[in-house]
Amino acid sequence: MKKQRITANHKVNLQTIFEEYISEKRTLNASKATITSYSNTFNSFYNCCQDNLTAQGIDIYIKCLSERGCKATTINHELRHLRAFANWAADNSYIEKLKIKLLTEEESIKPTFSNSELKRLLKRPARNASFVVWRSWATVNWLIATGNRFGTLQEIRMEDVNFSDSEIYLRHTKNRKVQIIPISNALSIAIRFYINTWRADAKPTDYLFCDVYGNSISHNALFLSIKRYCLDRGISKYGIHIFRHTFAKQFILNGGGVFQLQKILGHSTLDMTRKYVNLYANDIKEDIQKYNPLDNLSSPYIIKKAI
Repeated sequence: MKKQRITANHKVNLQTIFEEYISEKRTLNASKATITSYSNTFNSFYNCCQDNLTAQGIDIYIKCLSERGCKATTINHELRHLRAFANWAADNSYIEKLKIKLLTEEESIKPTFSNSELKRLLKRPARNASFVVWRSWATVNWLIATGNRFGTLQEIRMEDVNFSDSEIYLRHTKNRKVQIIPISNALSIAIRFYINTWRADAKPTDYLFCDVYGNSISHNALFLSIKRYCLDRGISKYGIHIFRHTFAKQFILNGGGVFQLQKILGHSTLDMTRKYVNLYANDIKEDIQKYNPLDNLSSPYIIKKAI
């Protein structure tokens, strides 16, 4: 596609420009999930604003999303995609430089599972339970123990679980970097039990969490099986990110460090990890006397005299 010099009356064919943008993303080996996410955002914007990728068009799109009931977090997700595309288009002289500001997000407490709910979820199924139930049980154990995203979980192979060295190899992550995280004793026992019961004949390259035919399981099928598993145990919360939030909360409350949490969750920066710490600050307050170094080092006599 031949680039045209921008003029005051310059009109753009946004769909053609976006096709070139996505083509470049594919060349740079962007993941299928990334391509799909960018495409969904563009199609949504184009249906609302056509070729009007301007400050006015962005305002119209924000209003459109708000009227649909989208929260600031969702709108910002869309705006980040549009901002990346707009910056690329401006750098290639297809449109004028456009500054897209994100909305201010109101911090909210992320839903998590209570301890009683976790006990119900982790209760081992009956021996004669179906493969789907056993897979859901193993999946729940995995999510609670690792905080993995669903995309990472889907791609776990049998060989990625190294029981000898107590390690898990995460080859498909959001930032596309291979991670190695420890496997806890409890998760090791649960996964061994699942494998011995249903996956004993699997090859090293086979999927650990597969469909009934041994193939890669779709996101929707995995989500629906987890939803049914939770509902059958009287738990109405079943969103995949609830497991991730629960892992982060429990890790923090059990004294885990922010840097370790960042590594396990695969955050590229500490920003998101710090959000988890801030969200659960009130829960941490209960243990301040137990962990505070001054309280542990000061003698009872000093404290009593001060009072």
